[in-house]
Formats: sequence, structure tokens, C-alpha cells
Amino acid sequence: MTSVASFALVAGLILAMGQVGVFGWLDPSELTNKLPISGLQVGYYRGKCPDKSIDIQGFIEHIVEEHFYSDKTTLPAFLRMQFHDCFVNGCDASILIYGSATERVHAANAGVREYDFLDDLKAKVETICPDTVSCADLIAIATTTVLKLLSEKCPQYQTSTEAVLLDQGGGGYLNYYSDDKFDVSFFHQILQQRGVLTIDQALARDPSTSNTVRSFAGSQGLFNAILAQAMVKLQAVDVKTGLDGNIRKVCSKFN
Repeated sequence: MTSVASFALVAGLILAMGQVGVFGWLDPSELTNKLPISGLQVGYYRGKCPDKSIDIQGFIEHIVEEHFYSDKTTLPAFLRMQFHDCFVNGCDASILIYGSATERVHAANAGVREYDFLDDLKAKVETICPDTVSCADLIAIATTTVLKLLSEKCPQYQTSTEAVLLDQGGGGYLNYYSDDKFDVSFFHQILQQRGVLTIDQALARDPSTSNTVRSFAGSQGLFNAILAQAMVKLQAVDVKTGLDGNIRKVCSKFN
């Protein structure tokens, strides 16, 4: 999946969220703590490893960042993985389970990737902090790390010179935007009727979403704030706590 395709996917996710109508016209500074996050806790893993001095979240983030710098399509892939995982029975990492008739092999999830990387990452985590970090949180931490770097720069990635970019970059008064940045040029383009996909163009034409598109097009800060809130809300879908779930040693297998 290309970076810009991931951008469009996340944009669609945000517009699909029921809370967008509530937050769409707020100043970004007012967005803090607007969403109830049941079952989630910032810094949950602090001091949870056998060696209390280990910062396991920092360890995971460091490995994900290293992977990103060797493959710039990593973080968009994690965004897509979390999107697909959370929309089926919540964020339980069920998409990682390999086998016949599983989410992972379903046609709707074709193209989701980075499974091997997450298995390798989980093995490293288990070595220094066994039976502690859930596979669902592994995806969430990796995605959050999809997100910090993408907010600075989301590089263009093409496998074919025949590809048509969903984000067409600048042009006219859009020259200050770029197709290799995580900006709001996508919304400007569909307002100009330049959407490549029908589903993208419909966002600007449909009365139920057009005002939100204009709001995002007019404020990079607002879009960034709403994006962060949407990802946090997505991660909070049907969180498994206590005896409702378990920590898999290998993310692609049941214990």
C-alpha cells in the first residue's frame, strides 16, 4: 500500500467516525481528553517487566523506527493493519493469527503486511520482557510510532512508473504542498474535483462530509489533532482486559 493510499484510508476513517461532527469545528487545543478511553492507560507497561528498569515501550518504538528508516512504507502498513484489525471484534490482534478461515487470509485483508516483522519484534520483546506485552498493544505502539514519523514526512513509494498518485501534489495555489508530505493537500484536491477515486471525490460532494473536508483543508493543525484523536479512539475499540484476553507468546499462533 502506498503512503498516499494510506493517507486516504485514514482520512476516510476519520470522516467515518461518529465524533467528527462534534470535533470538526473545535480549536485543536480544545481536543485534549475529549474521548473516553475505556480500558487504556498511558504508560501502562512502565515497570511491568521482570527488570523494572526496562522501558519496553521505548524498546519497541526504537526497533520500529529503525525498520522505518530501512523501509519507508512500514508505518502506512501499520496504519492499515490496525484499521483492519480493530474493525473486526475490536483491537485484539486477531488479524495476526495465521491459518485457514482466519482474518489474515480473508480476501478483505489482502495486501495487509508486516506480519513477519511483528513476529520478529514479539520474539525480541519476549526475550527481555516475557508474558507482558500483548500483541494488540504491539500493533498499537508500532502504529503510534505510524504516525509520529508520518506527521513529519510520508515519503512517496511507487512500484511502477505507470502508477497514478492518489495525492497529486501541488499545482496552482497548492504549490506550497507536496506529495511527499503528510499534509492536507488531499482535501484541497477533492474540493477542486481532482479526486482519483470515486469514493474519495464523494467526500467533498456529499453534504454529510463536505463541511468536514473544508474544515480539514483550512487547517493542518485541526487535521493533525483530529487524526490523533481518531487513532486513539480506534485503539480503544473493544479493549480486552483481565480474563477477557490473553498475552500470546507468538502473535501468529494461539497459546
